[in-house]
Amino acid sequence: MKKVLNKISEKIGFTNTEINVVLFIVGVFMVGLLGKYYNYTTTKTNIRNFDYSEQDSLFFAMNQKAEPNLQVDKNLEIKVDSKRELL
Repeated sequence: MKKVLNKISEKIGFTNTEINVVLFIVGVFMVGLLGKYYNYTTTKTNIRNFDYSEQDSLFFAMNQKAEPNLQVDKNLEIKVDSKRELL
């Protein structure tokens, strides 16, 4: 194993310590992936289907009641006599 690491380090230009660090990081990454895969395969997710039709109908009913009462004029202009009044 040491001979293989030495050949790799000569080709890449890494020192033995750098190769060991890279191998450690790759190993930890692989263990993490295996743990995540195991957790994914063993955990069963429960997907719930919610019915919001009652709340939606209440919202739309209240919205329709409120619309006639709202009298907002979007094109309302206020005439300003001077810059002091504007500020």
